[in-house]
Order: sequence, then structure tokens, then C-alpha cells
Amino acid sequence: MSEPTSPSKPCIIVHGGAGSISSSRSDLEVLCVLKAVKEAAQIGYQVLLAGGSSLDAVEEATRSMESSGVLNAGCGSYLTEDGTVECGAMIMDGSTLSTGKSTLNNAI
Repeated sequence: MSEPTSPSKPCIIVHGGAGSISSSRSDLEVLCVLKAVKEAAQIGYQVLLAGGSSLDAVEEATRSMESSGVLNAGCGSYLTEDGTVECGAMIMDGSTLSTGKSTLNNAI
């Protein structure tokens, strides 16, 4: 008979988007990017601690990143050739394989 296992702690990993934190960015810009990623992870983690689903946690973390303005998500996306922001997002529920996509900010 195997030993009983204790419940595992939830885990969430966020990705701040394409691009890099290069030496051309100021220290303040780098701090803002890192703060936005950390805040998104904390928001998603709190959803999991409160018993929310992984899908709920991802939705909330994504909303946070899109709203930050410093990440390559939502209003922080890179500009297109004509100088406009073009955003797209997709989410998938792994248990049902249902997907959804949007080109609107915070619609995920």
C-alpha cells in the first residue's frame, strides 16, 4: 500500500510576450516589465488558491498582462507596419479541448 500524498500546491507560469529585455531598455522599463509579469502570476495564483479552475486563473492572468501596457499583450503589443496595434488571443480548455479566440483587448 502506498503512502498517502499531500495535496500539491498550485502552480502558474506566465510569459510576458515576444521580445527581450535588452540592454537598450532602461532600468525602469525592465522593472516595469518584471513587475507586470509578477503581478499577472500572483493574480492567477490567487485564483487557484481560492479554488478556481486553471482556466479561470489563466483568464485573470491574461487580463492583467493585457492591461499592463508594458508587455507584448493587449495594448502593449508591437505596432504593425502602419503604426496600429493588432492583438489576438486564444485560450484552450485542456479537459474539453474547447477553444476560443479574440482580437479584442481583455476579451479572453
